[in-house]
Amino acid sequence: MINGSFVFALEETTTKSSPRTVDWAVKAGITTATFHILTPYPGTALFTDMAAQNRIETQNWDLYDTRHVVYRPSRLSPTELKRGYDWGV
Repeated sequence: MINGSFVFALEETTTKSSPRTVDWAVKAGITTATFHILTPYPGTALFTDMAAQNRIETQNWDLYDTRHVVYRPSRLSPTELKRGYDWGV
């Protein structure tokens, strides 16, 4: 059994990334897969960098669960990212 774990919304992510990732996982024979939204957790370098760039959208820590968009992606709107994630899961 092969389990794949994938993160959406790295800096190069576009609206085509979610479908491409899911298609690749299916073609590669991944048995089970989990999909996550990149989440900049407080105390990490990623959070510090995004906060400095004013990209953190909420400090509602209940939403920091890899299923919600809590920051502004660089190439997508938060809505586009969430739509792609929802399509993939």
